[in-house]
Amino acid sequence: MSVLISILLFLIMNKKNIFILIILGLFVSLLIIAIKRNDLPHIFGTALKTVASKPETTKPQIDESQNTTSPAPNQNPSITSSTASSNEITIQPTLGTWVWRDWISDDGLFFLELRTGVWNPNGTLFYLERRGGVSLEGFQKGKNIKLKSFDAEKGLEAPAEYRIEGLLDTDKNTFTANITHYPDETTRQTIFYPAIPTTMPQPQFMFKYYGFKNPEWHQEWITRIDILDKKTQKLVQRLSGFTAQAYMVEYLDLNYDGYFDLQINVGKTVEEQKYQYYIYQPKQQNFKRELFFEQSTGSPTRYPHKKQLNFGNGILYEKQGDTWQKIPCCYAD
Repeated sequence: MSVLISILLFLIMNKKNIFILIILGLFVSLLIIAIKRNDLPHIFGTALKTVASKPETTKPQIDESQNTTSPAPNQNPSITSSTASSNEITIQPTLGTWVWRDWISDDGLFFLELRTGVWNPNGTLFYLERRGGVSLEGFQKGKNIKLKSFDAEKGLEAPAEYRIEGLLDTDKNTFTANITHYPDETTRQTIFYPAIPTTMPQPQFMFKYYGFKNPEWHQEWITRIDILDKKTQKLVQRLSGFTAQAYMVEYLDLNYDGYFDLQINVGKTVEEQKYQYYIYQPKQQNFKRELFFEQSTGSPTRYPHKKQLNFGNGILYEKQGDTWQKIPCCYAD
């Protein structure tokens, strides 16, 4: 600055180069104003800005789509058609989605509770004309199911009493099967129908799971479930606001209204049996979290042929009409 002032005084005293004097005077004036305003970039353009100013620090982008909170009790989880976060990956439950089906035989002799959608289906064949029943286990390939009964107390080595082989119709939720009774060597065809008829058609859904992996522990977690219409592939509902184990997801009729509900394990470990339940609402055509079923540790034991739920610790409920009634515990077969 002192050099510029000295040059300016020299030119004034010698009265030469008037044009240079004027230009230099304007330059000095602008420089003084810029320094006072601390605004060198705006006065002298981007070239000076690059030299005089510090480089800006880029702030990381925050993906707000991950900042979901758990739905309030008895309120619908988030329903949205937004795209998945780039941080989420597709998750496939280790044991898949278990579908528990409740059927009554067309002859009125049996109630069949069967877990399907897995290679080794299992369940219970209850007798409707007398007390008791037998356990079943077998194989499923596609929609073909083969089962044999066994005595749970004696094990699989005990002679089988029944063999059941048939075809599953997932659209109608029926099971057309041949039942062989070994003691009297008889075989007859039976159609198993839904135990609880519904006033509205059973919705046909498919589920897509998203979440993240913990590579250190080789464990996967589900943070979002997309529920799609099986025929149109369109998104019907999105459930989020939880971190569930990717061990398995269960699809079953928990409130005995004939419609399948969702059950997920949100425990921190496989051993920690802590569940959330999303009950299907046929009128609203969506799933809604229901805290009634979360009143105990672990999932309640179902007795679908009696419409009963055993929560353990002497807590037994029975569905009577549209309400749950607590009843004396605890023999419920």
